[in-house]
Amino acid sequence: MWQLETRIPISRVQHLDLRRGPLERRAGLATLIVHTAGTRMSAVTVSGLDEADAERLRDTLSHQLDQDADAL
Repeated sequence: MWQLETRIPISRVQHLDLRRGPLERRAGLATLIVHTAGTRMSAVTVSGLDEADAERLRDTLSHQLDQDADAL
């Protein structure tokens, strides 16, 4: 089975989305989409997350983005 690890500097993150299709909602799962600056990979998706974990991760990253923006 293939694995791919992608690291994105927080300074490159533009915004975050959660996607929950009908099957994901039924299974209690969500996909976190990290939109980035640049052209190579404009978005990175993390699929199959527990819905609560996806929301927590989104909120944590959003908080970090807000702190970094305030530091400028």
